[in-house]
Amino acid sequence: MRDSVSDRFMNRSAVVLLPLALADVALGLPAGFQIREFAGPPNADYPAGITVAANGDVYVSSDQNGSLGHKKDFGRIIRCRDKDGDGKADDFIHFVPNVDSPRGGHFVGDTLYLVHPPFLSSFRDTNGDGVADEKKLLVTGLGGGIEHPRGADHTTNGVRMGIDGWLYISVGDFGTFPAKGTDGSSYTLQGGGVIRVRPDGTQVEPYALMVRNICDTAISPELDLFSRDNTNDGKGWNTRFHHFTALADHGYPRMYQNFADETIKPLADYGGGSGTGALWLDEPGFPEEFTNALFSTDWTTGTVHYHPWKKSGASYAVEQKTFEKLPRATDIDVDGNSRLYLADWRNGGFNFSGPGKPVGMISQVVFPGATPAKYTDVTKAGDGDLVQREHQVPRGNRRRRHSPRARPAGDGGSAR
Repeated sequence: MRDSVSDRFMNRSAVVLLPLALADVALGLPAGFQIREFAGPPNADYPAGITVAANGDVYVSSDQNGSLGHKKDFGRIIRCRDKDGDGKADDFIHFVPNVDSPRGGHFVGDTLYLVHPPFLSSFRDTNGDGVADEKKLLVTGLGGGIEHPRGADHTTNGVRMGIDGWLYISVGDFGTFPAKGTDGSSYTLQGGGVIRVRPDGTQVEPYALMVRNICDTAISPELDLFSRDNTNDGKGWNTRFHHFTALADHGYPRMYQNFADETIKPLADYGGGSGTGALWLDEPGFPEEFTNALFSTDWTTGTVHYHPWKKSGASYAVEQKTFEKLPRATDIDVDGNSRLYLADWRNGGFNFSGPGKPVGMISQVVFPGATPAKYTDVTKAGDGDLVQREHQVPRGNRRRRHSPRARPAGDGGSAR
C-alpha cells in the first residue's frame, strides 16, 4: 500500500460512492448532525485543501496536477460563497487565479497565508473585489513543487496560526532545503516535521522534528499540536498520531526501530492509512462531545475521525471514532457560524483526470439541535461590544474571529 501524500490522489476503483443525502445514515455521521453538498465541480474541484474564513467563505486550494503532475498554471484558489444562505455555495471567484501546487492555508484578518510548495506566501484583497491583488513571499525552500521529479508529492502541505501568533508549517518528508525567511533566518529539516515562522516571514525555526510525512497540524487553544502521520510502506512506521512539543525528536527514519526509548512515542498507532487534514474544534453550536474536540482525516481509509481525549501526565490519551466516511478525505475546517466543512478527492487520481471529469467535493456539516454561533465583523464593533464578546466566546473561537481593527471592506474575517 502506498503511504504518502500520493495516496490522497490515488484512484481506487473499489470505493463505492453514496449520495450525500444518505451520508448521515449510511456512512456513520453521529446522531443529530446533517451533511449537505456545499460546492463541487465544475465550480470548485480538485480540493487539495480548504481554508474557511469566519464569515463562511470557503477558499478551495484547487490543484489539477494532483500530487504527481508537472504542468504550470494548473492551480488556483477558489472563493466559494453562499450568498442566499441555503447551505450551498452560489458565488465562485478565483481569489488567486494562478498559483502552482496550492495546499493548506489559514485566514487571519484580511490575509490568506498559503503553502504552495516550495513557498509560503500571503495574499490580500485590498480593494474588495474578491481577487487578491497583493502577494508577499514569506518563506522559500519548503519541499518541492512541480519542479521536483515527483511533483508536489511528499512535500510541505499545511500552515496554521497558533494562539501565540506564530505560523506553524507542516512539512512532509521532502523536508526543507533550507526553509528561508524574509530576514535570512533559515532551517534545514532532513525529513518531516513542523517549523514555525512569524507572520512577516521572519524568525524561521524548528518546532517538531523527524516524523514521516505529515500534511496538517491541529492546534489547540492551549498551544498543543497534533498530527496524523503517514506510513512508510510496511517498515514499522504505521499511521501514527502525534502530540508535538517544542524541539521533540519523533525518531524517523533513524531511531524509531532501535532507539525508540530516546524518541517521543506517538499517542497512537492506527495501522495502515494516509493522514491528511487535522482540526481542533473549540466552537459553540455543537453537542458537548464536540465542543472541545480533536479531528483528523485519512485519505486511504476515507474517514473523518474524531478523537476523544483526556490529559495524561504532560501529554494526552486519545481514542479514535468515526465521524464521517468520505471517499479520499483531504481536509476539514470550520467557520464562525458553527458549520464544519469537509473536503474529499472523489473520482480523482494522482494527476489531472482529464477535461470534463468531475473530481472532488466540499461538504458542509451542521448540528441543528444547538444554537449556532453568529459571526460578527469585530472591526465594526465598539469597545464595549468587544469586551462583552470576549466573555461569551470560547478561547479557540476568540482566536478564530478576532482580527486587526483595520482592514478593507468585503473581507471574510479570520478562520482556521
